[in-house]
Amino acid sequence: MDPYLVGVAMDAAKDNGFKIREGILPLGATDASAFALAGLPAVSMCLWDNTRLVPHYHTRYDTIDHIRPESLSVALQAVVDMLRRIDA
Repeated sequence: MDPYLVGVAMDAAKDNGFKIREGILPLGATDASAFALAGLPAVSMCLWDNTRLVPHYHTRYDTIDHIRPESLSVALQAVVDMLRRIDA
């Protein structure tokens, strides 16, 4: 992913007190890959514990009840702060 956007994401998370670490998605793919392959700057945020494989990840059991509302709040705040930084 784009190093600048990764840095922006890391800074936004840190400033909000979110626990975040930079890494490589251990399996599967991300929607950001298509943008990166097309030469467009992209970054991917993964808001799940990727140190273990959950049985519902990208299966027919991957339903809304597995999403924690707090994760959506964290993602929204991180993206808003990233956009503010990029726009500044």
